[in-house]
Amino acid sequence: MTPEEIQIYCRRVRDAVANEHGTKFIERHFQAADNQLSVEEFPYCDLVAERKATLKTLLEKQHVVILGEPGSGKSTLLWEAARRLAELASEKQLPVPLHLRSYRGSLDALANAQDLPAASDLNVGRFYLLDGLDEIPAQYHQQFAKEIANRLSEPMTRWMVTVRQAFFTEHKELLPPRFLPMLVLGFREADVLRYAAGIDLDSSRFWHAIEDAELTDATANPFVVRVLANLYQNGRKLNPKKSDNLCLLIDHLLATRPNLPSIPAQVMHNAVGQTGLRFLFQIPLKHFAVNVPDLEFSEIADKVILDKCRD
Repeated sequence: MTPEEIQIYCRRVRDAVANEHGTKFIERHFQAADNQLSVEEFPYCDLVAERKATLKTLLEKQHVVILGEPGSGKSTLLWEAARRLAELASEKQLPVPLHLRSYRGSLDALANAQDLPAASDLNVGRFYLLDGLDEIPAQYHQQFAKEIANRLSEPMTRWMVTVRQAFFTEHKELLPPRFLPMLVLGFREADVLRYAAGIDLDSSRFWHAIEDAELTDATANPFVVRVLANLYQNGRKLNPKKSDNLCLLIDHLLATRPNLPSIPAQVMHNAVGQTGLRFLFQIPLKHFAVNVPDLEFSEIADKVILDKCRD
């Protein structure tokens, strides 16, 4: 690629980021995920994390996999990484952001749609940014694992992959062990205030509304913050009943999962009512994958509720 072609390509990546995720970004923090850490422990790591690693730190690594619960901002992080790399417009690390839900056996086939240089072009470095390892159709899992294992040896290539944490604990074989697993940490109060200010909300009043609704614990999840902010923008207040807000959050989450089989909203409402909002983002993660599980969701929910009651 000529310098002019590199500039044109990077400008197109920046435009794509702006169109898909906007221009505002709240800096996130990460911690290394212990390979022995259980799914149940993952969401609580934030309580003791040093919060030193940032996206800048991750972009200095050779192979990274970003873990997070649904709504934690994994895709936003990946697109922010693409934007930063595009700003550099360096022939040593051109960003290659790809949605893995469209993977059908070849990463090159995905990349070709973006007019990228061929993998054999050793004069241009590529930083592959692969979003949604858990969204690859099951029939292509083996082919993806084989392809990425073979391509790690390619010169001038680096890799960053996002995946839901529960899926990764059960499918670590999809990525070579050279990938460093990093857990994205949740929002804290200061992050929520910055987000609110960034969309022209009175951040202090918004936070007080969250406190009044007893939803402060839920705001560690950026998706929750975005939904609550939208509700607050419409009426300058949140519902006085915590359960009503939780039901609205559930409905919004289901609306963002168009590939799911039909899930009765009332099943979700009942499950969250008995187990807490953590159920929404942690327990049913298998069901949030594109692949339909063996159990019906109601059976999964009933089993989880029963297990919780036994604890």
